[in-house]
Amino acid sequence: MTHGTVKRLVAGALLLAASTGCSEDDTAFIMGQMHLVTAASDAPAGYTCANLASSPSGSSSGGSSTDDFWMREDDDDSGRAVVIGTFDEVLEQRFYDREFVDRHEVDRFTVTTRQGNEYAFVYWGGDSCEPCPPGPFESLPGDPWGCDTGADAGAPPAVE
Repeated sequence: MTHGTVKRLVAGALLLAASTGCSEDDTAFIMGQMHLVTAASDAPAGYTCANLASSPSGSSSGGSSTDDFWMREDDDDSGRAVVIGTFDEVLEQRFYDREFVDRHEVDRFTVTTRQGNEYAFVYWGGDSCEPCPPGPFESLPGDPWGCDTGADAGAPPAVE
């Protein structure tokens, strides 16, 4: 699968996820970023923001069990489930509940596909759609958002 195909796949999945809304009227927002860990400036990347309170159900997916990279995000009123895989193998499964969102927590992780591509993921909760997770936050190579805040920004540590 080419990087162009992956970019289209990720962009489509993340645009679908973004359709769950970002109204500033409630405080149950969950944001996510993903990008290919690389020095290339045109690497696949995406951002989502969903208001679990105003649009409590929805899903997005990109790719299938025949692809080197695929992901699925499902939202309901209890939180967001994330499943990421490569071909027929699940690489990572996460669930972000309303407590995670209310505490403004940050979860950062990477996955490596069978073809050796490494993808970075960051999910965090907040009171509104924010383009970057709260600090301190250290970005991985290829971060297209420039969210690196350094170690002294004063936010709670990331969930491991």
